[in-house]
Amino acid sequence: MAVVLFTSSESFMESDPRACERAEVTIRDYIEGTYDTLRHREGVEFAFFSNGAWELLDGRRFSDWVVEV
Repeated sequence: MAVVLFTSSESFMESDPRACERAEVTIRDYIEGTYDTLRHREGVEFAFFSNGAWELLDGRRFSDWVVEV
């Protein structure tokens, strides 16, 4: 199991109306990261890179992400 932590810089929070400060997504299977998507379990997308930010499927946007193992 791993936790993907999404965070946003202060400047990003000021510039993007859908920016969120922090979110955690728990992944039980593998994590696959490409240039523009994050996937788990047989290629199921849970975040994508759009217009300079990482976006979760519910629309929350973040400037950065990291995996906590």
